[in-house]
Amino acid sequence: MPDDRLHTVAQLARRIGLSDGRVRAMLAKTPGALPVPDEFDADGHPLWRATTVDPWHRKRTRSKVAF
Repeated sequence: MPDDRLHTVAQLARRIGLSDGRVRAMLAKTPGALPVPDEFDADGHPLWRATTVDPWHRKRTRSKVAF
């Protein structure tokens, strides 16, 4: 069964191997740098499902491989 729990920015950062600060900067400064959030918490903070993050991350890391 896939991991379908919701992830905060910090949890997303750990999942993809980046620092929390880097992911927060991407979120704030670069529209489209992260996948569209699946939901928002009661305070309006973005939340992502693993089923959204994992395919996006695989595509992102494949596109950065040097040939």
